[in-house]
Amino acid sequence: MKRILTIILTLSLIALSVPAFAVTTGGTSAQFLKIPIGPRAEAMGGAFTGLADDGSALFWNPAGTAQVNKAQMVGGYVGYVAKIKYEYFAASFPIGEYDYFGIGLGALNTPPMLVTSIETVDINGEIINNLYGATQDEFNASDNFFIFNYSRRFVYNQRDLFYLGVNLKYIRESLEEYKDFTVCGDLGLIFKLNENFRLGLAVQNMGGSLKFIEEEEQIPQSMRFGVSYYFMNNELNRLVVASDIIKFNDEDINVGLGGEYVFRDLFSLRLGYKNTDLGSLTAGCGVIVKFTKTRKIKGTVERIEMARIGINYSFVDFGDLGQTHRYSMSFTF
Repeated sequence: MKRILTIILTLSLIALSVPAFAVTTGGTSAQFLKIPIGPRAEAMGGAFTGLADDGSALFWNPAGTAQVNKAQMVGGYVGYVAKIKYEYFAASFPIGEYDYFGIGLGALNTPPMLVTSIETVDINGEIINNLYGATQDEFNASDNFFIFNYSRRFVYNQRDLFYLGVNLKYIRESLEEYKDFTVCGDLGLIFKLNENFRLGLAVQNMGGSLKFIEEEEQIPQSMRFGVSYYFMNNELNRLVVASDIIKFNDEDINVGLGGEYVFRDLFSLRLGYKNTDLGSLTAGCGVIVKFTKTRKIKGTVERIEMARIGINYSFVDFGDLGQTHRYSMSFTF
């Protein structure tokens, strides 16, 4: 078993390292793929690769959907800068003892924007410069993605040893009459060293590019490495601390740090930090509503959880660009 684990880890590191550090010229397209999804993860500074244990897992590490042995759904909204709206939905469920299937979709929409140009235009006989949208013509832009997810948990000596997951992504961008789409993939691993300590690896957006008019550009590939550790993990208190190292192929290395405290599995507080120029401090909270039933076994009354609803919120201050708010609701059953 150790030999198999070593081989898997070695091959994974090779596969993860190549695309994430590929050199690109002229930047990348589909920048919306860099926007963090999920208020819980973002409130923890984006340090979620080594944790990824809720409904948003397939957006961060596709292996994470195998950590929850129940069906789960999550929907959310991001109120981003410049009045940009980002909405998403994901669902995953077990399809066997060890296998899981999931889907995810998202849509980003911008408000109408003025058409601008460095050329001069004739407006009612007056020749003026159109740099500031003097014609008052508007255009729209939107981005969409759809994800198929498969993950599997690997068990050794009746203990979860590691999780493996893959995503197949369809990505589409639209800029007025110009449209294009591409297909790419994600690969993720989570190693469960013990009940409290996990390591995560993920590479995202492998093999995609978009072309508008004549220019073709890669989409932003990324490599993530994350760790998470539970300092407390019982019915009364849970405290987990996580850290991520993220490398996009068109950016320098970024680091995220975060923590989450959960009281009685009902209420949570989160705090995080990212080494970015804007939005470096993050915070958020969440509540859980449980639906239970009781049963009597040999004279003992037990309370069984049938389903739960989670409501999460996060806040990030982007300085002069304004504030961003994220909301989500999840359902596990």
